Amino acid sequence: MRGWRQFSPLLLFFVLLLFPPVVNHYICTLIAPGFWQDFCRVAQWWLYFIPTVYLSARFGYRGVAVALLFYLAVSAYLLFRVLQSLGAALYTYQALLTLAAAVFAAVTVGKLAEQFNRVRESYDEKNANLKALFYSSQFLASSLRQEEILDKCLVLLRASFGFEYADIWLFQDERTLRLAASNIPARMALPESTPADSGLLGLALTAKDTVFAEDPANDERIVDKSWVLKLGHRLEIAVPLLHKSEKLGVLMLASVEKVAVTPELRERLLTFANQLTLALKNAALYREMEQKAISDEMTGLYNYRFFQEALDRELKRAAREGSTVGLLMMDLDYFKDYNDIFGHQQGDRLLREFGSVLKGAVRETDIPVRYGGDEFAVILPHTDEAGTKQLALRVAAQMKEHLFPGYERMPGGRISLSLGYSVYPVHASEKQKLIKLADDSLYQTKDRRRREKPKASAVHRPQDIS
Repeated sequence: MRGWRQFSPLLLFFVLLLFPPVVNHYICTLIAPGFWQDFCRVAQWWLYFIPTVYLSARFGYRGVAVALLFYLAVSAYLLFRVLQSLGAALYTYQALLTLAAAVFAAVTVGKLAEQFNRVRESYDEKNANLKALFYSSQFLASSLRQEEILDKCLVLLRASFGFEYADIWLFQDERTLRLAASNIPARMALPESTPADSGLLGLALTAKDTVFAEDPANDERIVDKSWVLKLGHRLEIAVPLLHKSEKLGVLMLASVEKVAVTPELRERLLTFANQLTLALKNAALYREMEQKAISDEMTGLYNYRFFQEALDRELKRAAREGSTVGLLMMDLDYFKDYNDIFGHQQGDRLLREFGSVLKGAVRETDIPVRYGGDEFAVILPHTDEAGTKQLALRVAAQMKEHLFPGYERMPGGRISLSLGYSVYPVHASEKQKLIKLADDSLYQTKDRRRREKPKASAVHRPQDIS
């Protein structure tokens, strides 16, 4: 069906070409010889304007070329008739003049058609670019996770701009950029970080504008050309990621094909960079809000709500994998006395410092929590009883070494800590019972300590609870 539509204009053209001979044969011959018959036979040639204008308007200069070839053939035939019969010369010259006028009309219409097509193509291209930017904006805005946004960005750059390679550099600190995402092959061994003032990256950040290198292999601004030469880059572009006065990083693009650097390309790249920047800022804001929702504002540890969700998750995983989960509960001894002596502001400071000590004592996979007040907890995934007790002793040891403000006025001349623990599924197979066992062991230790002279922090086992 598509092939028929492709050739239908040419078929219509040749049908229209047959119309003048039909007029000559079936109409002009019916008219009595004389002025009107001669007029009819001359006028029939003007009918050739119809297919000429149609073909030129439909195909532009290609249509003009087809019409010209046809008319050259007709003209050759007419000249041949002149040589055979000089009496037909006047009639033939009139036909040739008509065909020449048709050719002139074809060239004029073809030129206008070409101009119209160029304008339409330009409009269609701009419309396609606007649609691509609109869809990319929606695509980037559909995610609030930085990793997902960066992965989507690499896909969009290839689909919307045709660049084979892209890497995104974000600020690690004031002077260093880290490689956040890249589709450049790992064998190229791109560095994980680079100075923020190096090469095209630094130029784009300094100028706050897009920087092009149209001959990367010989561009002195590019210091390391090893992977540029291996990948055969013929164009490199650095686009700064700016949000108002804040610099977030740089978007680097590379093409192995020669690409014309036009003002429109610059504008599209800056628009895309602005969309990416906004998406990254939204992701950062969401991450900050999400972190606040699960964090204790004072200590920076996870809060009680997150503790419940995380413990549920880890217990389900342990049941599925047949592993263990340790739970450590602790609170500060004589914290009420500390508040009475130094005031609540110093008490808050003590809680913040203990939060820092606890963060430094636990492992990266552990989940430290402010359970409430001066009570804290740590969830220990994939940890048995020996590992749980070992962590408890490490926390107690760091508490003993840390010099908290006002420690000398507290019982025993230091800030002490009571701890208790339980382990799933060794001591309990249900969450609430696991928490109760750890909490009971904590308060068993605390009650015993109150009856005795303050000593070093103790760790009480669940099975010691009577």
